Amino acid sequence: MRGFTVVGLTEGEVRRWGGPVHRLKDCLVEQLAKVHQDVFPGDAVIVYAINVNGDNSAALDKLCERLPNCKGFAQLLFLNHTASQACDKFGIPIVALGTIRPDDIPPERIVALERPFFPGL
Repeated sequence: MRGFTVVGLTEGEVRRWGGPVHRLKDCLVEQLAKVHQDVFPGDAVIVYAINVNGDNSAALDKLCERLPNCKGFAQLLFLNHTASQACDKFGIPIVALGTIRPDDIPPERIVALERPFFPGL
């Protein structure tokens, strides 16, 4: 299984453009309108998010030990391989802090985006 790409967003980035999740969702919705899902099965884009505040969990602390550059962000996103691939295809810039295993994503995550992606279109 492939890992999840970790992306950090500052408070300003979250306020200004919401990060890659909003643009990615819009692009996937637009793509979905052009596809017959029963003919072309899509790959699953999954993006988890956690809002980082002063109350860090032990799992988040452990994550930041592995990825020391994850400190100082307001939000952390965890993109599966398909989500990273979709961002690249749609020209959505992401700066990866690193890659982790699915089991290393803190349990307080929320599902920020889960949609089909059709890489061939």
